[in-house]
Amino acid sequence: MLSISKNSLITFATQVAYFAITFVSGVIIARVLGPAGKGIYSLTILTYNLTVIIAGLGIPIFNACVAGKKKYSVDSLLSNSLVLTLTVTVLLGLACGAVYSQRNIFFQDVQWQYVVFAFAVAPLGLFTESLRGVLQGLNRIKEFNMTRLIAPAANTLALIVLLAVLGLGIGWALLSWAISLVVGLTVAIIVISGLASIRLMYNPGLLRESVTFGLQAWLAQIIGTLQFRFDVFLVGYFLGAADVGYYTVALAIAEFIFYIPAAIGTAALPRMAVADDREAARIACLGCRNAFFLSVLVALCLFATGRFLTELVYSPAYLPAVEPLLILLPGVTILSMAHITTGYYNGHVGKPWINTALASVSLTVNTLLDLLLIPQMGIRGAALASTVTYITVMGVAVIVFTRVAKTRIVDMLVIRPNDFHPYLALFNALKARGQAAVKP
Repeated sequence: MLSISKNSLITFATQVAYFAITFVSGVIIARVLGPAGKGIYSLTILTYNLTVIIAGLGIPIFNACVAGKKKYSVDSLLSNSLVLTLTVTVLLGLACGAVYSQRNIFFQDVQWQYVVFAFAVAPLGLFTESLRGVLQGLNRIKEFNMTRLIAPAANTLALIVLLAVLGLGIGWALLSWAISLVVGLTVAIIVISGLASIRLMYNPGLLRESVTFGLQAWLAQIIGTLQFRFDVFLVGYFLGAADVGYYTVALAIAEFIFYIPAAIGTAALPRMAVADDREAARIACLGCRNAFFLSVLVALCLFATGRFLTELVYSPAYLPAVEPLLILLPGVTILSMAHITTGYYNGHVGKPWINTALASVSLTVNTLLDLLLIPQMGIRGAALASTVTYITVMGVAVIVFTRVAKTRIVDMLVIRPNDFHPYLALFNALKARGQAAVKP
């Protein structure tokens, strides 16, 4: 239990560092490239992320689940990952040719070369994620988290030089990102080489089992990604790159709310996993109502300061992002509880299909609303579609949770006086530490 808590703390610290690093790079991209350049960059990265997930077939998750079980040697898992990556590289090469032949059907204002670029670098990310899956399965949590930070840190440093200092354009920003992927993969290979060797060996039985197992999580991965980001593709298709730039800024600010619930979910997961049904339900309800309460506070702050923050951090050029930001806040606030219920279904109940089903409903509803509202209302329509979807689906999720956990809705949503005790204890501890620090 102690090791789980320690690993959760390390992972949370990594999440904070990752947010800080990517926030800085996002601000640099936004301020130097402007809304249209920011939109092109965001669509390229999003295409890459989705390509890595689709092409991976769930193999990184398979590696994480079996590496520690000793059924297959680490060498075998690494070889299997290499075979998959090389196969995907060939297939993506063919896909690049298909993109060229259909180059007029993609996003407005976004040249087809950016889609090809995303496909071309995807194998780097796929092999890196496969190696990280092995590290996670071997419980090498420090190494696992370190390899997550290397690429974005390298990218941010390069962006500071190439964009913030030299004032170069979108091509250099994407080149910086591609180089950071190479750096990240190189570090992952060096780390994993201390544990095993990477050789090209074909094991049909292992490949078959890894794909069969991985596909079970693969669909959930794809749906989960599209649930939150398919609207960005639709904005790019219907409206163009500049609107993508505005909308992604609104998303970045609104989804800041998620970091507190994610931290609560990370801390609650190991406790829910080992608890009995009654205790797990109590922990989940405690986490949900505190996540919701804190998210409401953050949302109110963002509502009051959203325009000021947007203009200060991203520049006045991004003021069109303010209205969709304000529309997004209620939905994101409600959805904050999903960070705890997701862990409850995965870690305690052992029914991840519930999360997949809810995400599928969310994706379907959101897509239909996006197709209806984006052409009529622009990025305000995308934001409204997301908020309506989040509130609707989370309403269903709350009902499902109360039935599975055999608890009441009020236990999930309404903060209790004794819930404030940890906050008061933390405040008093910080106050005492501050007073001790100023004493001569």
